[in-house]
Amino acid sequence: VVDIMHEFEIGEWLGILRHLIEILRSYRPHMVCEMDRRYVVSPCAYVFGDYTIRKFRTDVFEPKRLAGRDYEDLLQVALPVFEGLFPTRRDDAVANLLFALLVDWHSLAKLRLHTTTTLDYLSAAPLILGEAFRQFADMTCPALQHQFMLRRPRLHFFGSYVENIKRYGTFDSYTSGIVSV
Repeated sequence: VVDIMHEFEIGEWLGILRHLIEILRSYRPHMVCEMDRRYVVSPCAYVFGDYTIRKFRTDVFEPKRLAGRDYEDLLQVALPVFEGLFPTRRDDAVANLLFALLVDWHSLAKLRLHTTTTLDYLSAAPLILGEAFRQFADMTCPALQHQFMLRRPRLHFFGSYVENIKRYGTFDSYTSGIVSV
């Protein structure tokens, strides 16, 4: 059974976020403060049905203080936050990766009601996401002497989400936690 919060939001997204911060620290250290400032001043308290993106506090990346829902919120406002922090070619690779994560995969995976069309899009999304990861690794990492692991098992599980949705329903309809009776 898929657990999107632990596998993706606290798993892959957190790893990507840390990698982006590390690249900024080594390449343009002053931009880490700018990124943090953008998160803090981002127009938060967006309300989507019952869900809200909470206002970010100062020093967004104090790891002891973030919960799983906070990483999802960080992802949802990441595009405008990261825009322009990297040089143009690398900035495009970062934007493509974040867009592929946000639009082509995460938003589809989190839908509460799927149709055949949305499941078809979600089936194709890992290919788009994989291409964005490769472009990101090729454009950003070698020039900055950073490694980005494309062979992590979790990345390859993204393709199995459609089968899990067909079998068990959307991710809000079950829990992967251990339940005691």
